Order: sequence, then structure tokens, then C-alpha cells
Amino acid sequence: MRELLIKAQTILAIVYPHLAIAVFFSVCFFSAYAWTTWQVCGIEALTYWFFLHLFYQSVMAVLFAVVTETTHRERILAFVNSQDADSLVSAFRKMLKGVCDGDLLLDTGSRLKITFSSL
Repeated sequence: MRELLIKAQTILAIVYPHLAIAVFFSVCFFSAYAWTTWQVCGIEALTYWFFLHLFYQSVMAVLFAVVTETTHRERILAFVNSQDADSLVSAFRKMLKGVCDGDLLLDTGSRLKITFSSL
């Protein structure tokens, strides 16, 4: 039973990275693990170190969910921002084609980034 609870907590921390779900399942795991220890080993097994271990394990599961969710949000935001920048450059180049005789795009090192369409 204990091995199943530990495996379930690990899988849930990876599959459900949302913080509220991770906290809920960590509390459920903490309670179930303490209850099964009490049922199997008796009240003398519920020591300070036992609860410290459970608390540490629960915090690590929640911390993993927080890091995973934060990383995913940052990557999605970076992807959306890069797509917006590319579309702005494309629209600006199209607008310049209508106004100017030619256009070219330089990178930060003043090198040609994209071959120019006309000049």
C-alpha cells in the first residue's frame, strides 16, 4: 500500500502540475500515509521524524508542480511573444514595400537576416 501511495504521488505531481491539484493530492497522500502507518505499526510509529519526513515529501511534490507550471507558462509566453514579433516584422516589411523602393532586414550584428525582396 505504501509503495502504491508513493508512486501515485509521484505520478500525480508530474501529470497534474496545477498547484491546487498538487496541494490537494499532497494532503490526501499525507493523511493516507499517516493513517496506514498508524493502522499497521501502531501509534508509536507516528513520531516527530515520521511527520517531518511526510511534510518534506509533500513539500517536494508541491514544489515540483510549481516549478513545472512556472516553466510551462514561461515557455508559452516566450513562444507567443516571438510569434508576435515575427508577425510585426512581416507586417512592417509589407507596409514598407508599398511605400519604399526596397527593403532589407538586419540582425543585431548588422548582417542581412533575410534576403531582401527588391532593391
